[in-house]
Amino acid sequence: MSVIKVVQTALRWLFPFSNKHEIEIVDQFHEHCADERMPITVEDVKWYVEQVEKKDPHALKGIKSIILCNMEPQFHPNIRGSYTPTKKGAIIRLYGMAYCSNVDKYTLDFNNREEIKLGFTPVQARDLMLSTLGHEIGHNVEYRRSGRLFGDDVEKFCDQYADELNIVVDPERSGQGKVVYVDDILLSRV
Repeated sequence: MSVIKVVQTALRWLFPFSNKHEIEIVDQFHEHCADERMPITVEDVKWYVEQVEKKDPHALKGIKSIILCNMEPQFHPNIRGSYTPTKKGAIIRLYGMAYCSNVDKYTLDFNNREEIKLGFTPVQARDLMLSTLGHEIGHNVEYRRSGRLFGDDVEKFCDQYADELNIVVDPERSGQGKVVYVDDILLSRV
């Protein structure tokens, strides 16, 4: 072992809190479309990351940045986040959600049907996005452990990881969303 490695190991042992991993949190979301909003803030993300750090500090290792941004046009509207490993560190992106201002609900397509939505209050949508962040951190854990990014078992692990953090309850998986019909949304606009 080199002298530098020995010194680094000794410093980590003597000063365990000085090796805190810093994650860049960036808000790139633009409200250029009234039908899409971001239900969380940079402060929400910072709070969640602090909670994860208390429960599982190694889970954040290797994450370079978390970016709040607009939905990528190639993605299905129900996609709320993504995890991308790079040579400089992993990037987590959290995407805005469809929003219906006339009923004050964030929505997801229900069973992949555009005419039926699951509606969430702003508080539920915040918890939904923070749970999504937990899921994406789960991708970081799994990728560092096994090198795998895709597969049903990976997605199941990530959902379970977010649930086991027990920081927020996912309102989608816990059945808190309310069914909203597009026709009802349109009628409430008149």
